[in-house]
Amino acid sequence: MFSAKCKSKARLEGRTAIVTGSNTGIGYETARELLKRGARVILANRDLEKSQKAGEMLCAEVPACQLRLLRLDLASLKSVHTFAMEILATESNVHLLINNAGVFACPYTLTEDGNEMQFQTNHLGHFLLTLLLLPALKVSAPSRIINVSSKLHWFGKIDFDDMEMSKTYKPTKAYSRSKLCNMLFTKELIKRLQGTGVVAYTVDPGMVATEATRHLKGTAASMQKKMEFLKKSPVQGAQTTLHCALSEKLAVQKGMHYSECSSAAISCGAKRKEDAMKLWKLSEDLLLCQVGSAACVIRRNLFYPQIIQERMGLFRNGSCTSDAKLDGKTVVITGANSGIGFETARELAKRGARVVMANRNMELSKRAAEKIRSEVPYAQVNVVQLNLASLKSVESCADEILRTESQINILINNAGVFMCPFMLTEDDLETQFQTNHLGHFLLTLLLLPRIESSAPARIINVSSSGYKCKLLIYQIRKKNF
Repeated sequence: MFSAKCKSKARLEGRTAIVTGSNTGIGYETARELLKRGARVILANRDLEKSQKAGEMLCAEVPACQLRLLRLDLASLKSVHTFAMEILATESNVHLLINNAGVFACPYTLTEDGNEMQFQTNHLGHFLLTLLLLPALKVSAPSRIINVSSKLHWFGKIDFDDMEMSKTYKPTKAYSRSKLCNMLFTKELIKRLQGTGVVAYTVDPGMVATEATRHLKGTAASMQKKMEFLKKSPVQGAQTTLHCALSEKLAVQKGMHYSECSSAAISCGAKRKEDAMKLWKLSEDLLLCQVGSAACVIRRNLFYPQIIQERMGLFRNGSCTSDAKLDGKTVVITGANSGIGFETARELAKRGARVVMANRNMELSKRAAEKIRSEVPYAQVNVVQLNLASLKSVESCADEILRTESQINILINNAGVFMCPFMLTEDDLETQFQTNHLGHFLLTLLLLPRIESSAPARIINVSSSGYKCKLLIYQIRKKNF
C-alpha cells in the first residue's frame, strides 16, 4: 500500500511531547521518532505495565532517550484530570500534544462517567485533556496539537439528542461519530486559538495494521483479515502525524486536515461551524457535570458553557505592559517550580529582582532555579522549602526567609492544589482549604512585619475565575469544618 513519508529533518532538543495511546501501534512509532529527534516524550497510556515494556524497548533503541511514563485512562474523566494536574505541576513546557489514543468498534458500554465508550475515549477525554493542558501549551508556544481522526469521519453523524446511543448503537457507527467529533472539535479549537501561537491539526493515518480492530467479529472481522495486504505498517501510519508535528511549514496554521502528509478534503459534516460550536458547548456541559464527581457535586443549572467564555475569560489573553525594573527588590513566590509561578519568577529575575522560590519539592525547585540562571546569567535566585499542607513547614519557611532576607518587596502567593480527592493534612484540615488559603494566610502574617518595613510593597494572592460561578460544593464526609 502506498504511503507518504514525513520529510522534515527538524530536531526537537529541549522540546516536550505528550503522546496518548503510545505503548503500541501508531502512537508507539510516533513516540520513537520524536525520541530519535531529541524530544522529551511522555507516554500517556492506560496500562502502565504495557507502557513500561514499551518504554524499555524505546530506550534500548534510543539510548539517550528522555522518557516519562504516566497513566491516562480516557474512559475516566477523573484519570484525565489527575494526569493533566500532574503534567502542569511537574512539566515546565508542553510543545506537542498528540491525541492518538482511541478505541474502535467496541461493544456498547458506558464509561464510569455515564458516556458512550467510543464517544468519551475518542473525543471527550481528549477534549478535557486538551483544555486542561492549554495553559502549558500557550506558554510553550510555538506549540502544536494533533488529533488523530480517520477517513470514517465521512460516515459520521451526530444526533445531539441521543449522545448515549442507547437504542441506536452500532459499533462502527459510534466510531465514525467519534471521529467526526475529532474534526469538529479541532475546527472550533483552531478558531479559539488564533493569536496564541498554538496550532491544531487533524490527521487520517489511513488503514493501519494495529490492535485497534480487536473488537470486530463475524463478517466485519473476516473482511478485515482479507484486507490485511492493503494495510500500512504502524511506521507508515505514523508519518502524517509526524508531518503535522514536525513540518516547518505547519508551524503557523495552514489548513486543518492532513492525510498522506498532504492537506486533505473533509466531509460536509466536518465543515458545519454551527455543529462545531454545538459540540464544544455540549462537551463543556458534560464535563462540568461529571469531572471530579467523586470529590464534589457540580450543579448543572448553575454553570453553562457561555459562563466559561463570557464571565471566566477562557481563551482571553492580556499582557503586562509595564517596563518597570526591579533592581534591589526582593520577591517571594510560592509554587514557582513550574507553570505560572515559574514564568512569574523568570520575568521578575529578568527585571533585576532577587527571587526567592518557595516550593514543596526541593529537587524540582533547584532545577527551576538552574533553568532561570541559565537563561538570565545575572539572576539572583534562592530556593526554600515550603509545604503549605504543613503549618510547621510554613513556620520554618517564614523563619528562614526572615533570617536570610533583609527586605521583602513583593509576596506572590501562587501555589495551590486543584480538585484533589478528599484528604486531611497533617494538621487535620481539608487539603485544598489549607493549601490554597490557610497556609498562605499564615505565611503572609508571619512575613508581614518584614513586608511593612520594606514599603512600598505588594502582596498578590492568585485566585481563580471559578469563584464567580459558585459551582463546587465539596462533600466532606469525614470531617465538618
